[in-house]
Amino acid sequence: PVPNAYVTQSNNERTLTDARGTFALPLRWAKANTPIAIDATDRSGRTGTISVQLPAALNSSQNISIK
Repeated sequence: PVPNAYVTQSNNERTLTDARGTFALPLRWAKANTPIAIDATDRSGRTGTISVQLPAALNSSQNISIK
């Protein structure tokens, strides 16, 4: 878990992870049945990316590995 990591979906949505490294990202502008890249960057500049697809990924937990 990485606290205070910057999590984004393109230039549409963004948030910070909490002290436990968890986050919620609304994805209000994401199109259904289309892969969506979610990026995370920690304070040292390390990054990680996952791809999710709605509605299949709704109400499920996702993990982003920052390397």
